[in-house]
Amino acid sequence: IKFLVADVYSIPTGSMEPTLIGRARGGDRIFSPKCVYWFRANHGPNRWEPFLFKYPTTNRKDRNYGENFIKRCAGLPGETILFAGGDLYAASAPGQEGRLLQKPLELQAGVWIPVHRERFIAGNAEAFSHYWQALVPGGWSLSPGVLHVDTDRAVSFTYRPHVPDIVSDGVTDLYVKRQAVTFRGPKSGVCFRATVDSPQVSAVIPQTGEFVTVADLAAFSESGSEEVLPGGLETRRSPEVPLHLVPDLRIAADIRPRAARGRFGLEITADERSWKAVVSLADGRAVVEENGLPLAEPVIVDIAPGRPCRLEFFRCDGRIVLMADGRTVASFDRSERKPAADFEYRSTGVRLEASDAALDILGVDVDRDVYYYWCGYGVDAWPASDAVRQFMRLQHAYVLPKDGYMALGDNQPNSNDSRYWGPVPADNLIGPALATFWPPHRMRTLY
Repeated sequence: IKFLVADVYSIPTGSMEPTLIGRARGGDRIFSPKCVYWFRANHGPNRWEPFLFKYPTTNRKDRNYGENFIKRCAGLPGETILFAGGDLYAASAPGQEGRLLQKPLELQAGVWIPVHRERFIAGNAEAFSHYWQALVPGGWSLSPGVLHVDTDRAVSFTYRPHVPDIVSDGVTDLYVKRQAVTFRGPKSGVCFRATVDSPQVSAVIPQTGEFVTVADLAAFSESGSEEVLPGGLETRRSPEVPLHLVPDLRIAADIRPRAARGRFGLEITADERSWKAVVSLADGRAVVEENGLPLAEPVIVDIAPGRPCRLEFFRCDGRIVLMADGRTVASFDRSERKPAADFEYRSTGVRLEASDAALDILGVDVDRDVYYYWCGYGVDAWPASDAVRQFMRLQHAYVLPKDGYMALGDNQPNSNDSRYWGPVPADNLIGPALATFWPPHRMRTLY
């Protein structure tokens, strides 16, 4: 039965975190029903499904020969998968325009990567100011565990962690645990710093004062050694890390109105564009805006004085979504044509705001989506002609054979996947990763 029908596996590395935890942080154990593919029409994994397979090599001297790997299925046989702006696009053939691949919302909920968790533990303005910038003074105060807002005008809080002042042509040194790492930003004049409290990289462009907050430095490590810095960067493997600014963000706030008046807003910015959800604390009417213009008529959020409410607002895979207490109240598909292959965002950010309001903010979460990026190192490992490989390099794409699948890790900067060693042949498939069963508190289905 174990050989033919089902088996259990342990997760050795952090390449699929946060979906699956690697051995260095306790290690998930998963159940895989091997027989599932026998009964599917495609006899293989569905898109976005975590799946197990034998490492695709016939070289017995390869250290991964015969090893079981687990990744997420991002590309199906015969497709051309293109990378642009952190998203994936699929075309039926090289040269055709790709369509944006969107993860199902129920799947997206499990792959958000933590950026910051604000619980106002210190309860003082100095500690709060290390991560949040109040654009106007007054109208708010802090006590342990609560940010109190009581204002008859507008106040806003922009997520902007403290960054070092030393900048030299976009390169700065980071010293953590007495080890130095050099980060090179995507634009000259950008400096980066990872903090112990927040595992992501923060950045500021000093020439303009424009802030950017979230980059795709590895959020989770593959090793438990002391050589791993906060954020998962292994100094012995990646002394210089190219960073990408992430536009697909989520901001969630737990609020408790004290009076039925005023408005509360959540905002996401990417370059010159902005998306905002504004909720009336008087009657619960909520409007989602893009660049200051409403996307639709108001919807109703169940909100009342004295009762906590969790509001979540996110931009992901071309969609703009507002949720209240775990329920989707507004969703808009704003997907556009694929940008140029070398497109990079210059700034991204999130913001809270309130106007003429009296409320308590009990906590704020900031998360980012997986940022998918192309790597040219492994193009020669792909089964393709020289002309197709040249297309792949120019368009930041991968052309899948008729029996090959594209396997990508959720923890992109720390994932050894199809970008480096090519497609997974159908003959190497084992089965879907159906569920985790250990440790008990992480027991759940995966897709």
